[in-house]
Amino acid sequence: GSDSSRTLRKEGIKPSEQRSAPRFRLHVLSAFDTLIGTKHSLAPLIKQAKAAMLYPPAGLHTLITGTTGTGKSQFARCMYDFALKSGVRPRHAAFVTLNCANYADNPQLLLSQLFGYVRGAYTGAERDQPGLVERAHEGILFLDEINCVSETLAPAMLLFLQYKTFGNRRLPEGWVIVTAGNPPQYNKSVKEFDVATLDRLKCITVEEDFGIWKTYAYRNGIHAAVIAFLEINSEWFYSIRTTVDGTQYVTARGWEDLSRAISVYEKKNFRVDRKLVGQYITDTEVAGKFGIYYDLFRKYQAAYQVEDILRGTEETALAERAVSAGFDERVSLLGLILEKLNLRFAQAVSREAVLERVVRVLRQIKKQTGTGGKAVPAAGTAKKAGTKIVGFETAGADTGAMWYQMLEKQCEEIRTERSRKEAANSLGAKLKTEYRDTLALLEKYMKECTDEKKPGKPFQRIKKAFDTNVKAHQKQVQETKQFLENSFAFVEHNWGRSQEMVLFMTELTANEDSMRFIEMWGCDSYFRYNQELLIYDVHRELQREIADLGLE
Repeated sequence: GSDSSRTLRKEGIKPSEQRSAPRFRLHVLSAFDTLIGTKHSLAPLIKQAKAAMLYPPAGLHTLITGTTGTGKSQFARCMYDFALKSGVRPRHAAFVTLNCANYADNPQLLLSQLFGYVRGAYTGAERDQPGLVERAHEGILFLDEINCVSETLAPAMLLFLQYKTFGNRRLPEGWVIVTAGNPPQYNKSVKEFDVATLDRLKCITVEEDFGIWKTYAYRNGIHAAVIAFLEINSEWFYSIRTTVDGTQYVTARGWEDLSRAISVYEKKNFRVDRKLVGQYITDTEVAGKFGIYYDLFRKYQAAYQVEDILRGTEETALAERAVSAGFDERVSLLGLILEKLNLRFAQAVSREAVLERVVRVLRQIKKQTGTGGKAVPAAGTAKKAGTKIVGFETAGADTGAMWYQMLEKQCEEIRTERSRKEAANSLGAKLKTEYRDTLALLEKYMKECTDEKKPGKPFQRIKKAFDTNVKAHQKQVQETKQFLENSFAFVEHNWGRSQEMVLFMTELTANEDSMRFIEMWGCDSYFRYNQELLIYDVHRELQREIADLGLE
């Protein structure tokens, strides 16, 4: 059950270590578990991908198709990560990537990239050069944009997929080929595979899904104007259509790139105009509509003092405008409120994680040095205490040099762990920030323990600094809780328990940071309104399933 799994993890014992397991396991923690939609729309695709990697004797060649920006390359990397962690591929196996579009009209260059060449093979080949395939063993060869090759190269690529041969060269035994390509309707240059080729490949189609992408958008800080616009016009999240002016399309990648551009422009106080929007949203109609919406969004941003709403001090005129606003304007205002709240949720959750990491580090040092005092409670105690992360009571004899060296060693271990995750492609932006902030805090404590000008022993100075950090964290958490309660009061007072309240609740539930915040520190209004909507019950059931699988 979830309780026993959590207990084992607190003791540093993985549930999988409690029993013998076969070498190849389908239910193994891998990069697949970091994907949004793992338990829902992506579940069948992930099952197919895992089966392809486990297919005897050495895996099944796979073709991943899907429109641009849907994450085909990331999905392929997840397959590689699963193959390593399930034991079906050796730890030294490589993930070799080759973008076929770069060699669309040059089969000889593609051949040399794959298998290498000897000195004098062609003009400029001054020394022997091993190919991508020869630089690793028993790995996965990922051929991106496989169906973008030229007409002359296509037959050779088909033979390569069917028989692992390219000209007179053959892929070594043990390699698996994973390919990715766009459907023909999204790219005129792509080729459709024949039945003979498809029969030798495991075909997986990754489709766009706004619901999944919205969760991704919250996690990665997509601009509130983009999210609010697509909430109103979800049919424009992903589209391709042919007009008299040619093919016009909108992609998830385009929206994300536009979001980043808008954020940069706003920081520089540059004007976001329709020319900028058109660089990322190639559908002129959609680009024009978003340009108009963005101008309105900025107008709402200026008219509605969101900080006043969060603090519960909004003026009567602002509330009256909200009451008389149309639905689009209300959605935009909710987007502005959620943007502010989500930033604070993310900060609170991240600070909690950082302080818990620091607690574990300091506990480890105490254990290794044998300093006295009460035992430091497990990190989970902090959540039960309601923002109270318990620090250290007392410590025995200690020296600044000792604490400095131990903290330095712990910092080095954290950097090593971070590098390992980065190399395994499992270091997301959020975790990267937590590592950075943890190191910054520990490095600050290193200075504290060697600052002889400050009173008290080194441990006492560290404890004082840590308690100061905890108190600041508690204050910010309580302020964010009040902001959330005030937001609920604003929505109910001005719009009642209508579709706006449903939307507000739904968006809170879609954001993992907001749900994490509510789970740790509570929100009376959220649970009260949830009695009618039953949204949280569904979320908790999913969380229990994840805990049972040991994915927390």
